[in-house]
Amino acid sequence: MSWRYENYGTTGFIKVKGENLATVETPHSKFGFAYYASYRHTSHFDIPKDSKEIWVKFDAYFTSDFNQHSDLERLRVYNGKDKSYSTGFSSDNLDGFSGQLVYFNHSHDSGGRFNKSVYANSEYTFLLHMKSDLTVGVFELWVNGSKEKAYINAVNNGEPFDCFFIYSTKTVLISNVIISDAEIGLDENVSRNNLGFRYIFPEFGYKNLIAGYNLEEISQSAWKYNESVKTLADTLLNRIKNFETLNLETILKINSASFKLETKYISNPSLTEEENNLLRERQIFLLENLNIDVGKLKNKIFNVKIQIEQQEKQIDVINLHENSLEELAKIQNSNRPNFSFVVDNFLRMIMQSVNKINFFNKHQNFISYIVNLLVEWNDNYKSFKTNKHEELINVC
Repeated sequence: MSWRYENYGTTGFIKVKGENLATVETPHSKFGFAYYASYRHTSHFDIPKDSKEIWVKFDAYFTSDFNQHSDLERLRVYNGKDKSYSTGFSSDNLDGFSGQLVYFNHSHDSGGRFNKSVYANSEYTFLLHMKSDLTVGVFELWVNGSKEKAYINAVNNGEPFDCFFIYSTKTVLISNVIISDAEIGLDENVSRNNLGFRYIFPEFGYKNLIAGYNLEEISQSAWKYNESVKTLADTLLNRIKNFETLNLETILKINSASFKLETKYISNPSLTEEENNLLRERQIFLLENLNIDVGKLKNKIFNVKIQIEQQEKQIDVINLHENSLEELAKIQNSNRPNFSFVVDNFLRMIMQSVNKINFFNKHQNFISYIVNLLVEWNDNYKSFKTNKHEELINVC
């Protein structure tokens, strides 16, 4: 399982926000917007725990005010919540119009200078790759498609990367940000359909699953078909089990939010039928969209495997009949979906759960707020229509 974060240039997708963080409109961005975050260790991107490898790509525009002989006017890109322990690069001041790129490993005192400078009124695309290890760690940096630095040595003291900062004063505008534990291409850009943080599950990709299966042989042989469907079902059940383990924390959070909605709605006699139906339907809608029943998902896949096994038992019985060949021919010619359709159907069921987890990871604070708001609003409305309604009448 991999993960990826994308941000076209807005503070709206920065999870941990601090002071002096702002979104601005600018023509110096592929998307028309950019952000700046002035103070270190106040605004950062949370990344999954135990990430030992990280790729970071973003665009930066250095404005006309860049560097003005101030040590604060610089771009800083690094991992590490502790000021004295970080790995990344920054732009050190040279004069009022430029800055030289420097890198640091473990701390600001361990690193060196690049043979590369950045200048005011200029746009740059940076791609940083870091792999943490005590001996074969990797540090690579590309600037506008050209590799400026690469070495293999001790990186980040072999410790996992805990979070990531890309910050500067408003003199450097940041946009088109991609952060991932998987390789990012030099020509990749943010997709507006995938903003924020999400997990990527290559183990559930169609090409990944179909690899190793001979579709032509499967289409011509009922036995090949049955064996392939059973093998695929077992493969997916094992991967879902791993998926469940890796996402246990998120699944528990979703279950906690949905638990508040699971109590069956009981019609209130003080409300009209239309009012009761509205409250009931809103509760059902939220519950259905939050529900991640992995057990139900596994049962659906297991049920397909059972159907195959039942047919195989039927064939064993047919083999004892005098007209077995005729009966086997009926099974051979019986209606069944082609193997590719079975794969597609399995993936459709699985991706419903995967997409819900990705959506929750992006919006968990908002979802929790909506659930709490719905419960509170329902209680308040019922109260108003019963005892509070009577009190209002008496007051009037």
